[in-house]
Amino acid sequence: MRKRLLPLGVILLTAILLAPLFRNFSREVVVIPLLYFFWIGRIVFDTIPQTGFWGCFLLIALLMASASLLKKSKSKSSTHEVKTVQPGRVETWTHLIHQATEEDYYQWRLAQPLRELILETLAHEARLTSKQIKRRLIDDQLDIPPEIRAYLQASLMSLSYLSAPRFGFRSRRLTSPLNLDPARVVQFLEDRSRET
Repeated sequence: MRKRLLPLGVILLTAILLAPLFRNFSREVVVIPLLYFFWIGRIVFDTIPQTGFWGCFLLIALLMASASLLKKSKSKSSTHEVKTVQPGRVETWTHLIHQATEEDYYQWRLAQPLRELILETLAHEARLTSKQIKRRLIDDQLDIPPEIRAYLQASLMSLSYLSAPRFGFRSRRLTSPLNLDPARVVQFLEDRSRET
């Protein structure tokens, strides 16, 4: 810290000692021309009417605003809007089937659209509404194989109720009705369609 203050102190002391010698020079070369410049600027500023001054200010502000708007419109027109395409039903189901082999959540998610498909099929066969068939499923009154019934009923439950806690990193999954192979559900639907 002292090393930094020492050169500044020397410069300040030298300036104080030399100030009386250069007082006339600094007054004639620096101070008086600066005062003349400010004085002339003040006179010019006072001679301009205030409406003209504010008009010029508003004109400059409008020019700057229009220039920035033109830049934004050009940048928007040059960029192409990319619309996201919603995946179709087959793509969604393919993703769910692939993920269902790894996670309980995707087994549960896959079971829901399969349940809706089966309920619609059974409702069409029985000439009932999907809500009536769903009520029969909940009341355990549908004439379908027990593993399919358990699969559909499990899809109605919340995932937190179905997923059992796992102890340890390598613990095995407990058997859940959602572990049913989706191919078995599709086979059930194909068999039903052949019967009708």
